[in-house]
Amino acid sequence: MSKARLNLTDYGIALAAIVITLVARWLLQPALQHNVPYLMFVLPVSLCAWYGGLRPGLFATLLSAAVAHFLFVRPYLAVNAGVDAVQFVLFLFVGGLISWLSEKRLREARAAKRSEERLQETAQHLEALVQASPLAIMVVDHNAQVQLWNPAAEHIFGWAPAEVIGQQIPIIPRGQLVEFQSSFRGRPATGGAAHISETEVTCTRKTGTPVDLSVWKAPLQDGPGEYGAMLYILADIGARKRIEHEHSELLTRAQSARLEAERISRIKDEFLATLSHELRTPLNAILGWARLLHSGQLDGKTAERAIESVERNAKNQAKLVEDLLDVSRIITGQWRLETRPVDLCSVVESSLEAIRPTLEAKEITLEKDLDLRVGLVLGDPSRLQQILWNLFSNAVKFTPKKGHIQVRLVREGANAEISVKDNGKGITEEFLPYVFEHFRQADGSLTRKYGGLGLGLAIARHLTELHGGTVEAGSAGENQGSLFTVKLPLLSERVSEQLAGKATRISSAPAPEALPLELSSVLEGLRLLVVDDEAGSRDLLRTLLSHCGAEVKTGSSATEALEEVTRFKPDLLISDIEMPDEDGYSLLRKLRFLEEDLGGRIPAVALTAHARTEDRMQALAAGFDTHVCKPVEPAELVTVVASLARRRFKGKGESRRSLAAS
Repeated sequence: MSKARLNLTDYGIALAAIVITLVARWLLQPALQHNVPYLMFVLPVSLCAWYGGLRPGLFATLLSAAVAHFLFVRPYLAVNAGVDAVQFVLFLFVGGLISWLSEKRLREARAAKRSEERLQETAQHLEALVQASPLAIMVVDHNAQVQLWNPAAEHIFGWAPAEVIGQQIPIIPRGQLVEFQSSFRGRPATGGAAHISETEVTCTRKTGTPVDLSVWKAPLQDGPGEYGAMLYILADIGARKRIEHEHSELLTRAQSARLEAERISRIKDEFLATLSHELRTPLNAILGWARLLHSGQLDGKTAERAIESVERNAKNQAKLVEDLLDVSRIITGQWRLETRPVDLCSVVESSLEAIRPTLEAKEITLEKDLDLRVGLVLGDPSRLQQILWNLFSNAVKFTPKKGHIQVRLVREGANAEISVKDNGKGITEEFLPYVFEHFRQADGSLTRKYGGLGLGLAIARHLTELHGGTVEAGSAGENQGSLFTVKLPLLSERVSEQLAGKATRISSAPAPEALPLELSSVLEGLRLLVVDDEAGSRDLLRTLLSHCGAEVKTGSSATEALEEVTRFKPDLLISDIEMPDEDGYSLLRKLRFLEEDLGGRIPAVALTAHARTEDRMQALAAGFDTHVCKPVEPAELVTVVASLARRRFKGKGESRRSLAAS
C-alpha cells in the first residue's frame, strides 16, 4: 500500500471516530447538558494519533474542537465565555501533545521494524554467504562443541553437519580439547573490535588423512563479561603447500644445477689449460729437435738422441689423443669389447713389463705376488691390459724415487682380485670420492708436480665395469700411499679347464718399433697412389713406401687423384678423408663410377685422423677396403698395403715377384 493511500485511510478513520463520538455525545446530551463538551472528543483524538501519527491526530483535534464548539458550547460571549475559551485552548493543546507523542512513538516503531527487517535481510545474506563460501566456516562454543558447520567444511573434512553439530569438534585431537576449551575462559570483552588471528595448522579428515589448513579465528562475545564461542574460517592450503614444496625443490635443483654447471665449467677450463700444456710440451721438443736436425749441425750421437726424443714425444701425443678418443667412446656409449677367455696372469705380467723401464729409471722396487692358478676371465685382452697399464702407470707416477710398489693377484671367491699398492703421494679425503671422474686431478695448479690429463683412472673404471667388475681406491691420506683394487668375475673352474688350451695369453715381449728388414722389399713392383692435402704426410708416405720397393705417386686433392688414376693406373689407393673442396668419400664415389680397366675397382685404404668406431664404419660403408688411423706405425701400414695387394692379385690370377716371395 502506498503512503498516500495510507494517509487517506488514517483521515477516514479519524473522521469515523469523530462521527461516532458525536453521535454518542448527542445521545448523552440530556444527561450531560453543556458540561465538559470537549472531554469525549479526547478519545477519538488519542485513537487517531496512536494509529495515524501527527497529522491524523491534529486533523482529529481540530475537527473535534470545531464540532464541540459549535454544537455543544454555549453561545459566544455568554456569561462563561472565558471558561469555554480556556477549555477550547486546553483541548487543542492536549490534542496536539497527544499527536506529537504518538508521532514520536510511531517513528521509533517504524525505525525498529526497519532495523529488524535489515537484520533479517543481513542474516539471510550471511546464511547464503556461509553456505556458498568456498572456505570452511565453523563456530565452536566454550565446550568445544560445534554450533555452525558449512558445506565447505563438510567438503574439506568429510563430516556432514548432522554428524558434528552439537558434538565436540572432530578435527582437533582429543588430547588438545582441554587446552582448546581453556582458551575461551577468562577473556573479558573490551568493547572494541574482536581480534582476528591467523595461523597454519595440520588437522585430520574423517578418513584419517592429514590436511594442511590456513586458519583465521576470532572470538564471539556471549554476554557482557566474556567470550563464549570462537569463529573459525579455514582454507585448504594443501595444493599451495605442494606447489611451494615443488618450487622449493625446483629452486634447490636449479641452484644445484647452477653450481654443478659452474663446477663443470671450471673443470673444463682447467682441463683445456692442462690439455694445451700437455700437447704443447711434447710438440715443443718435436719442433725444436726437428729444426736442429734440419740445420744439419748435429753430430751423430746428438742426432740419434734428437730422433729418440722426437719419437718419444710423438708417442706421448698419440697417447693423449687416444685417451681423449677413449673418453669420447665412454660418454657416447660406443665402446664395444671383443671378449674371449683370457689368462689374467699373463695380462698382469705384460702390463708390468711395459712400465719396467720407468720403474728402473726411478729405482722403484716392485714386489709381485701372482697366483698362477687364479683362473680365466672373459674379456677383451687389449682392454684388460689398458686397465692394468693405467693403474700401474698411475702408481709409478705418484711414487717417489726409490719408492715401493706391491702388485698382488689372488682369487677371492668367484672373482679375481688385483691390487696395486704404493707408498707415494696418497689421496686426500676430500679428493677420494672424485678420483675416478673424468678430467679431475687433485692438483690442477700451475705448480703441479705431475702431468697428464686425469683420464687414465676414469678409463680404467669404465673398462672394468664393462667387464662386469669393480675398481676401488683407498688411501690413509696425503703422503700415506694409495691402494687400488680391481675385481673381475672369473669363469667357473669347469669352464676354465675346458678352455685352458684356448685361452689368450699376452706376450710380455715389447713390440718392434723400427721397420723390420723383411718388409724392406715387400712392395716391390707395386704402383701406389697417395692422396693427402698435407705435404708433410705425402712426403712421409712416399719415402716409407718407396723404401719398401713401391713406385709411388702423390696428389694433394681429389681432382689430382682422379687424373693420376687415369694416367698412372695405380694398383692401390691410400687416401686421406678430410681434405678441402672434396673429401676422401667424394673421391672414392667418383672412382667407383669408373670402368674397371680405368681403375674403378682398385683397393683403397682410408688413412685418417678420424679414429672413432663410427668413422671406421662410415669409411667401410663408403667403399674403402680398410681403415687405418693416424699416426700409424710404418710396419702396420706396409703390412696392410701388402695384404690388400696380395688379395687383389690372387683374385686376378696375377703374380708379382715380391708378393709371391712374401
